[in-house]
Amino acid sequence: KGFTNFIRPIIIKRAQTKLLLSFLHASPNAVSGEAAFYLGINALVFKQEARAVLFFQRAYQTYEKQYDKDNALFWIYQIAKKKSDLELLAKSPSLNIYSIWAQEMQKQPLKNFTHLQMQSKKTYEFDMSDPFSWQSLSKEIQRADKARLTQMAADFNATNTFPIYAYILERVHNFKQNYYIMPYYEYIKDYDKKRQALILAIARQESRFIPTAISVSYALGMMQFMPYVANNIAKNELKLDKFEQDDMFEPKTAYFFANHHLNYLEEKLHSPVLIAYAYNGGIGFTNRMLDKGLFRAGKYEPFLSMELVPYTESRIYAKKVLANYIVYLHLLNDNTKISSIFESLIQNTPPPNTASQQ
Repeated sequence: KGFTNFIRPIIIKRAQTKLLLSFLHASPNAVSGEAAFYLGINALVFKQEARAVLFFQRAYQTYEKQYDKDNALFWIYQIAKKKSDLELLAKSPSLNIYSIWAQEMQKQPLKNFTHLQMQSKKTYEFDMSDPFSWQSLSKEIQRADKARLTQMAADFNATNTFPIYAYILERVHNFKQNYYIMPYYEYIKDYDKKRQALILAIARQESRFIPTAISVSYALGMMQFMPYVANNIAKNELKLDKFEQDDMFEPKTAYFFANHHLNYLEEKLHSPVLIAYAYNGGIGFTNRMLDKGLFRAGKYEPFLSMELVPYTESRIYAKKVLANYIVYLHLLNDNTKISSIFESLIQNTPPPNTASQQ
């Protein structure tokens, strides 16, 4: 782990050329998991493709999580182009941008997710507008065993607590089932489908649609706005006379602020992936990343740049938002292909039929 933490930032920042070149001499069998993966990325940057494959194969063999295995297998296929690797990736039980892409290449339908729709007509006595109630409940959920979680899921399977029901259900199944919900849809139904899908994709990643979620850094509500950002939007952009930070716990307000903020980001950026980087890490972070040369045309782009995004949280976040985005587009009967999004990501070129929603 210490070695991984040592080499990862060096490989991503690309500043110490002699040290980076020395990494090419590392033995694939002497490393494992993420260390092997990033040594593969390093070899690929230096156009040492045969060497890179050895590191990616080692990463694939030693990774524990299926998502990570799929990431390594994707690179093995990109370099070696073996059909068997593509077929194996398409069969992955994990839902991620790599398995989605492989299914598309194999002309297979999108799979490994469940569109969870509200069927119960009951209500449950829980205050969805109280952040303190959610904080207390979330701690109870984290401590609960499977039997208790199953009972809690049955309790919260109600019209007013549907996001909590889905949240608990993921834990009942140990995160091996991917549940996609579309709560409070009435507040975004008039937006363009791509905007609907992007808002839903971000909300799912940010909060699992819990209206009163508060992050460890005090991001607020379903769309996780930092208080100072929400204040600035309310006062200086939307010119709202009466705004309190508690308003961000209202789904209608959260969606409205998100749509407004995405309008701003779409004026600067054209790819939903770049917009996801900016939503998470800020527009300044994203612009600096582009200024330093990421996402320009190249043999393995935009995939190589996606591995070299300097901020770990944003690097992972955008990949998950993109997978969510494709699923929600599918549920909204939009047939946009993930391959077209990857193509539009290079040099920040706008995809066809993209427009801001006012």
